[in-house]
Amino acid sequence: MPPKNLDPSTSPLALFGAELRRLRERADLTQEQLGQRINYSDRLVGAVETATRKPRLDFARRADETLGAEGLLVRLWELVKGETFPTWFRVWPEEIEPHARMLRSWQPLIVDGLLQTEEYARELFKLHPGTTSERVEEQVTSRMDRQKILDRDEPPQLR
Repeated sequence: MPPKNLDPSTSPLALFGAELRRLRERADLTQEQLGQRINYSDRLVGAVETATRKPRLDFARRADETLGAEGLLVRLWELVKGETFPTWFRVWPEEIEPHARMLRSWQPLIVDGLLQTEEYARELFKLHPGTTSERVEEQVTSRMDRQKILDRDEPPQLR
């Protein structure tokens, strides 16, 4: 299967992934070889390259050094670290919710994100394996920021 082509202009994570792949291919390394050299799995390398996983700073530093990127990946990581929403969801809080007059949601097992308390959201985010406490707090902050649309003069009706 051919590698997924990323449009680096879609997000900092896509830019990071595209640059990581470009640097890895320039070094004539496979994902597995790069993973071995930086002490991460080839699956993680692939997930970062396809913008489906956000890298940690340690990953960016090791890949940067191994690939001779002269700090490029670490600088790009600074952009990536601020992203809290997954790529598939980003359009919702950035383009849809701010202009909505009505929002419909079906959440049979959990309270909708716009109605969650900080404590409830924090406990949900802690359930994801491998999530750091720093990442949990980033996600909670983003979730609470989304709720500001309910404080507008004419908030959307939530169903």
